[in-house]
Amino acid sequence: MIRAIKLIEILAAIWLSIYIVSLGSDMAWFTYSENPVKNVFRVSAIEYDAVVRPVSALDPESTDDDDEDSDDDDYEAYDPTETSGEDGIGQLIGGTEVRVSEKNFYICGNAAYSFYDYYEPKAITYAEAISNVAECLDGEATVYSIIVPEALGMALLDEYKAVIQPEDMGEAIEKTYAFMSDKVHTVDAYSNLYAHKDEYLYFRTDHHWTQIGAYYAYQAFCAAAGLQATRLSDHESTVYDGFLGSWYTHSDGDPALGATPDYLKLYYPISKNYSFWVTWEDGTTGDAQLIVDVGDYSASNKYSAYTCGDRPLSIITNNEITDGSACLLSKDSFGNPFSIFLMDHYQYTYMIDYRKYTGSILSLVRENNITDVIFLNPVTLAQGDTPDQIKAMTY
Repeated sequence: MIRAIKLIEILAAIWLSIYIVSLGSDMAWFTYSENPVKNVFRVSAIEYDAVVRPVSALDPESTDDDDEDSDDDDYEAYDPTETSGEDGIGQLIGGTEVRVSEKNFYICGNAAYSFYDYYEPKAITYAEAISNVAECLDGEATVYSIIVPEALGMALLDEYKAVIQPEDMGEAIEKTYAFMSDKVHTVDAYSNLYAHKDEYLYFRTDHHWTQIGAYYAYQAFCAAAGLQATRLSDHESTVYDGFLGSWYTHSDGDPALGATPDYLKLYYPISKNYSFWVTWEDGTTGDAQLIVDVGDYSASNKYSAYTCGDRPLSIITNNEITDGSACLLSKDSFGNPFSIFLMDHYQYTYMIDYRKYTGSILSLVRENNITDVIFLNPVTLAQGDTPDQIKAMTY
């Protein structure tokens, strides 16, 4: 009898091992909430920006995770009456399916949105990290914080809000700002973006904002910093069609997203005489292209048009300004299109990607006579690992 029980236990253990292996790297657990759309399987090991990490701007044929080029030509027209069930939950709202991807984002019709829940302990930690920099640089540089609302809090249609019940990002940003030291100059980008919310501020198939969205945050920064913002109409521009971004890639080519690709409207700096220098991840340095022609790039790589992607440290030198003025932009990939507008106000625009930069932010400011330090982060990352990464640079 004992042997029979042991045999059963061994067979059960073998079956469980096989089942776990079959789940692969996307093992998840079920998380319950009162919101029915949030009662879904959530991937346990994936942080937001790890899922949608930027791709190299150097190889026009490269894509995230070595996937094949994203292309919607092979997909049939999307039928909103069909629910696949493959992405966790399917619910018809106004004739359009609302689903939740296993990679932690919503798909609502032909647009996708990141998850977001305000979590006060993380907000406090973020506020403390920014405040610490401001305290350390008090009397030497002015520190600004720009927390950027994302599409879920700005572009989501009312019919979907009733189902998803998203957090009020404007309120969440205000709460986070309230925890910051009075030495931090907080920038109300939310209000200016909201005033233009009917414009093309966010991509549907990618987690980033458009450069138009970045422009309205830049306007808000200029108001806070006492600068005269350039007019958007004064910037030359070009358009790249057929953009199918990170949401499309990480939904394995969702046909609803693929049916209506985004376009990327790229605005150039007003200044024409400038240079761009970068530090690459392997430690090498050199000149690079601030604006990259992505016309021949794969559908998923159009956002690589700005600043050669995300680099540990890069510097834009505006040769049309000679007053020695310098700013520092600490950012993730949301800051890339923002920098194109910012550079028209300073002789030197230093940029660090806080996820990759390993130097001292305090030494960088002091050694280069930087007077304005700008922390720009999307609201989701203000609650991730960002505070620890900022603290690691503050020495």
